[in-house]
Amino acid sequence: MGRVGNKNHVGGQTTMKLTKRDFLRLGLAAAAAPQLFAQRPPRVFPKLGILMSYTEKNLETAAQIGCESVQLQAGPGSRLDPTKVSAAEAGQVIKKASSLGITVSAYGCTFNHLGPTAEAAERNQAYFRQLIAFAGDTGVKVIGAHTGLIRDAKIEANLEALKRAFTPYLELADKHKVYIALENYPGQNFATTPENLERIFEALPSRWLGLEYDPSHFVRQFIDSVAPARQFRDRIYHVHGKDTEIIEPVLQKRGITGEGWWRYRLPGFGRVKWAELMTVLLEANYSGGIDIEHEDPMFDYPNRAPDITEGQKQGFRLALRYLGQFIPGKA
Repeated sequence: MGRVGNKNHVGGQTTMKLTKRDFLRLGLAAAAAPQLFAQRPPRVFPKLGILMSYTEKNLETAAQIGCESVQLQAGPGSRLDPTKVSAAEAGQVIKKASSLGITVSAYGCTFNHLGPTAEAAERNQAYFRQLIAFAGDTGVKVIGAHTGLIRDAKIEANLEALKRAFTPYLELADKHKVYIALENYPGQNFATTPENLERIFEALPSRWLGLEYDPSHFVRQFIDSVAPARQFRDRIYHVHGKDTEIIEPVLQKRGITGEGWWRYRLPGFGRVKWAELMTVLLEANYSGGIDIEHEDPMFDYPNRAPDITEGQKQGFRLALRYLGQFIPGKA
């Protein structure tokens, strides 16, 4: 702002004499201050919930345990399969959730877009194109997905196949205003590491393509659970609340090529640095869902019953309480 006023020395003390120009400059600065603060984005917070298959009872359970959001499975054969359920019918599910104070933060559909055969890839791609329109018609703004994978092919070949499959998706996503969020799951998927994500976003720079951030998958790869969130903070469109426990005695005995040295846990029971991760999300004004993906063997997993069991419900409650301590107003 430069120097303000002229200094005078009177009686051994320094005084400040302000000129008309100084008053004008100070007045302009004071007037600008409210505008600067007004330009800051409003403070928003994530919504806590669970990943689940839709049943009426599951939706009621989600409300009972205090969920603000849910991610609903919408893959082939699910109860929200767009080849079998109309957008109007799914809209009633969204409406019911809203009446219970729950936002449907995302659909989930995690199959292989690139294989394992050309016929399977083509079938899955046709389904996913329909799902994008379905999401737009039902007002769900995010679809959690995997890239798919051509096994034994180099990253370059997978990227080229991904561009062919996802370019039409992203045109539809733009039309229907739906975000596609790639989960960093190490499986039939190569959106698994920061380096691969950089290459994917470089090849497909659309703003409609981002990340479904699951810190547990980074832990089991010995990648920091927070650093990728900082790097891709503006492209995080959905978050999975899941943790990974590293069982050190087994790891030291069998090594990483052995079995049984890691397992998925509910948040707070593993190595994810939740306080740091939640800080990154809060600083980014992330307001989407953090939906708990329950794969914890200590709380009735796996149990393939269509409805959430009492043991699973207990686990969900613990996880919601644990994550809530990091979000203002939810502790």
